[in-house]
Amino acid sequence: MWAYIAAVATLQRLLREENGPTAVEYAVMLGLIVLAAAVMIRAVGESVYGIWQTINGAVTAG
Repeated sequence: MWAYIAAVATLQRLLREENGPTAVEYAVMLGLIVLAAAVMIRAVGESVYGIWQTINGAVTAG
């Protein structure tokens, strides 16, 4: 129960101060950047995998 009260008090303090919303905005931006990076890394990884599979097929067939 004390942890809940402390969390609510911290949240209220962050909402009153100007630094709180700024920190939240930075956290949201960081989350979006990480998400975009993960999507791009996955797409590039799948593309490179396809290229290597093509090369592997050509080498083993030839």
